[in-house]
Amino acid sequence: MIKNSQSNPSPTPLPDTKCLNALRFFAMCIIAFFWHYQHFGVYYVEDIRSVFEWSYFNGWLMVDLFFTLSGFGMYLGYASKVHNHTISFKEYIFKRILKLYPLFIFTLFLVTILEFWHKYLCGYTFVYGYFDLRHFLMNIILCQNGIFGTEQSFNGPSWCISVLFILYILFYVVVRSAQKRSTLLLLFGVLFLLGLFIIVLKIDYPFLLNDHFARGLASFSLGVLTAYIYKTNTIRKKRLIGYCCLMIILVYYCVSRFELVRINYFYLYYLMMVSPAIIFATIYITEVNRCFSTTVMQYLGSISLPLYLLHFPIQCCIRDVDLTLHLNVDYNSLFSLILYFFVSVLLCAAYQRYLSKPFDRVYLSLYSKLIKKD
Repeated sequence: MIKNSQSNPSPTPLPDTKCLNALRFFAMCIIAFFWHYQHFGVYYVEDIRSVFEWSYFNGWLMVDLFFTLSGFGMYLGYASKVHNHTISFKEYIFKRILKLYPLFIFTLFLVTILEFWHKYLCGYTFVYGYFDLRHFLMNIILCQNGIFGTEQSFNGPSWCISVLFILYILFYVVVRSAQKRSTLLLLFGVLFLLGLFIIVLKIDYPFLLNDHFARGLASFSLGVLTAYIYKTNTIRKKRLIGYCCLMIILVYYCVSRFELVRINYFYLYYLMMVSPAIIFATIYITEVNRCFSTTVMQYLGSISLPLYLLHFPIQCCIRDVDLTLHLNVDYNSLFSLILYFFVSVLLCAAYQRYLSKPFDRVYLSLYSKLIKKD
């Protein structure tokens, strides 16, 4: 582990974090079925707007939670290995590619086919207008929105995967170079503040210095710092801390949902307080942890990444079928939303069952040739 002059006490075992897999699934559901439902030309389903209004208008914040969860998981899973030199950069980055790229490239080609059909039918693409060779190549090399530009193209929601891949590289460099735990915390603290600085000043340059990358940088760094607090295990009365975090979440929800007060930069409050509070509440409140750790919830958590990357191609397919067959689907109906939900979950489950393993075998074969025979 990273060097520290004092040993940290461990009075009780660390609470299990597998509950966070289910949390990731629910975050992806808010993005796919509420925030991005606007892709169909409606901003909400009237029948359930009063219940899910926050999700329809603020669901984009779940992307920040996704980044925070990623930083949290990376610290727990890789900090010791990277610092102790038990994993090389080549092996580390290939494992990251294995997790993200097969599904990413599959959805990219799927969207390309579907968008060609939509353009044939209507003369324009569905939602995202940058549909050319340059943007296609930028997507291929994971350098689209937030890296070498700020235009969303092809499978637009996948921009956060490109940002996340850069953050994985940055994580390895920072952890490998930090000789002490205090240095590691300082560096990620600086990166967190840098992300906030770019957001607050609304800096907007095509290469990294923009809102998209800054959101990833700040949230991912905060996730690492949150994981450090969890890992030190010096927090006593964890259940009480969990309920305090739940209160932070409820205060934010009430203020944002009912507009009780006007607060400038309320997004920053969410970024700095609510994201880690959601994680700690899920881990430290025993009933929530147990519920989210059940077999069903863990399975749903396993399809969270397919749901995030496949939901837009599924939307494209639904829209193309609608236009081709002249169905005139009423996207504002509750039935349409429910059908979209079940179709998406079933297709993601099918991908996980029938396609993910073949993709993994191909990339594991490459791993064997490129890494183990080095």
